[in-house]
Amino acid sequence: MIRQQYDDDIDHIIEPKHMLKVWQAIESGHDKYFKLLLEKDPLQLKGRAALGTLKKSKKSKPGDDPASWVAAFKKAIEDFQPKADQYRTFFDPKAMDEYAHSRATFKPALGKDCPIIRHTLHSQSRELLEWRKKYNITKPAVLLDMFTALVDFHRKYAKNTKPASYAKFDKVDQFGFDPIEDDEDCRINGVIGMGIKSAVLHNLTPTFFPPRDRYSLLGFYLLTNYDAFGLPSDSSEFIMYDHDKQLPDGTNYGSHNYWYPYALFTLYSLRLYRRLKAAVAPLEVDLDDHYRFVYTMAFLHKVCDLEKDKIKTFVAYDVLNRFVAI
Repeated sequence: MIRQQYDDDIDHIIEPKHMLKVWQAIESGHDKYFKLLLEKDPLQLKGRAALGTLKKSKKSKPGDDPASWVAAFKKAIEDFQPKADQYRTFFDPKAMDEYAHSRATFKPALGKDCPIIRHTLHSQSRELLEWRKKYNITKPAVLLDMFTALVDFHRKYAKNTKPASYAKFDKVDQFGFDPIEDDEDCRINGVIGMGIKSAVLHNLTPTFFPPRDRYSLLGFYLLTNYDAFGLPSDSSEFIMYDHDKQLPDGTNYGSHNYWYPYALFTLYSLRLYRRLKAAVAPLEVDLDDHYRFVYTMAFLHKVCDLEKDKIKTFVAYDVLNRFVAI
């Protein structure tokens, strides 16, 4: 997607015919990379303890040893838990209520105790210089009100959404994410976007919310084989190029599409989880739906790890060594 042509593309990417083409490409990409990663042993950790259910009632065929995926998913959950605990402690509704009585203390605490804000503030990336300037002048009360709205949305969503029903969602409008995508009360332009919001929501409840992070979007970029599927900008919807920014070699600046619709991203992520779960079932590995989007994130990130050189070529710089949250 071209930043300056965003309005030309946005309506097209949610058209049913376009979505079908994208999903078929994701299916094909999943099958390709699942096989590649299975053969390569994603984390070179064969023999680690099983995650979920792993039975050995029959001999595995060559290349079908599930130990690599079991290890990869187990490590993903082990890495997820400590950070998730930090998010759940900081954004506990009672803690948020206490900040309402001491609003000035929220911003310093956010920068210290919220992992994604802390990470972004301490990043040395030049890309984040403008973000840090905007964040630094954002008033604590504005940040508190926005995150309070986000936490309130999460609480109501988790309470009112049945996991069994959610697991069957297959349309964008079923997710009900408009309040966190479109409402002014739940965003701060240029400071808090869906990248940060989805990180918070994901760590609070990975059952319902995938992290719309850089590597996951680039993972979909790879799964879809960089195809534009006829978009007016003639570029992938998972990537954003900026004609007003150029790298030292004269190429246009490229990154993940940080404006990508969260409900659409979640739909593809949920479908990917169902595909992934079906793929490991014959290997007698049972995935826990509670961690569904931890698994999809792990898979998409491993695809990126496998294709570092391709990402560098197509995005035009070493994106995997940089970090942009918003």
